Amino acid sequence: SDHLAGVLQQNGYRTAFFGKYHLGPQVEFHPTQRGFDYFMGSQQGSFGPMIPQLEVNGQMSERKGASSDIVMD
Repeated sequence: SDHLAGVLQQNGYRTAFFGKYHLGPQVEFHPTQRGFDYFMGSQQGSFGPMIPQLEVNGQMSERKGASSDIVMD
């Protein structure tokens, strides 16, 4: 892969992306298609400050609390 995360994967690293992903919702741009093993966040590029709807490892999930705290934890 020519993406940084893909290069890291090829060299034995486990990769993850947390937060706002700004490449769009198309399947080919999904973080797990771009070198990330795990994704927690929004492909829409945004989410509300409280009780966000987040994708967590392929499943949409509503989380209770402040979005910044949830993503950081």
